Amino acid sequence: VVYYDFAGLWDHPNQGDVDSYLNGRTGMLAQSASNLNPMIWEMLNGTDGLQGLQWTARVDTSLDINNDAKHNMVLAQYITIGQAARGRTTITPDLKMNVSTGVDVMQHESDQVAIAQGLDDMRNILKNVPGLEILSPAADVSSLDYVKSTTHLYVNHWLGSCKMGNDDGRDNGTSVVDADSKVYGTDNLFIADGSIFPGQTTSNPQAAITIVGERVAELVLALNQ
Repeated sequence: VVYYDFAGLWDHPNQGDVDSYLNGRTGMLAQSASNLNPMIWEMLNGTDGLQGLQWTARVDTSLDINNDAKHNMVLAQYITIGQAARGRTTITPDLKMNVSTGVDVMQHESDQVAIAQGLDDMRNILKNVPGLEILSPAADVSSLDYVKSTTHLYVNHWLGSCKMGNDDGRDNGTSVVDADSKVYGTDNLFIADGSIFPGQTTSNPQAAITIVGERVAELVLALNQ
């Protein structure tokens, strides 16, 4: 497995790969990235309830680790359901979406413990693989200490800002849309994206968002019937 510079395609595409794609829709350009995605799901009994983890793998040059041979692999871990950290998005007067409060898992011990437990489990899985060297975390660093010290923590999927539920937000509830994805207090305003999810999904939310879009399209089209 060798690193492939997908970002460099914009300015310097490999002509052989371009020809393969244009002529037969095959080759490196027929995929979105060099990922094994996803590779592992794990459910943990966290300190604040059930927490889910998802792992993906890719050949990459992340973490400031030398990858001249282009064979280093990065395993990326994501907290799915049960994440304690929360953020906030707002709409500005010119109708632009703005992340007004970021998500910081370092503020919640339950998130840190879950991430560390996942790292421990992955290290145990890989420790006996012949010829494999784990570069980060270092062998003499505990998973929890690594989590508390790392800066490589990001947020990928923003969900839940227009929560679906039966408790109308106008009546001191917490929901923006009803079970048909219609905004409370309206007759023909529907929301069809990840903002209606009450919480994270157990995996990448792309498929679930597509299903929501298809269902809401059916409801909108039915308004004129």
